[in-house]
Amino acid sequence: MKYSIIPNETKVGIVKAVHDGDSIKVKFEDGEIVWIRLYGCDAPEVHSNYVSARQPYGKESGDFLRNLIKGKEVRVETLFRDEFKRMICKVELEGKD
Repeated sequence: MKYSIIPNETKVGIVKAVHDGDSIKVKFEDGEIVWIRLYGCDAPEVHSNYVSARQPYGKESGDFLRNLIKGKEVRVETLFRDEFKRMICKVELEGKD
């Protein structure tokens, strides 16, 4: 997968999906779609191909974030990639991160 967003770059997009309480999929104005992990947030995991067991409140944290942010415009600033090559980003909704 190609990522055109680079560290310290800021882009605006719409949140298309929420995986759990700290991972979202954003479609940027240029059409690029990227999964992002939220900087400074460590939410409980939900069951997936990469996680063998759910953690308590994983579904609830994802549902809360989904209700808050899905379908809304966000401002995304890429900070760095983690050891799993995920993009770690600061995300602002209505001027608040």
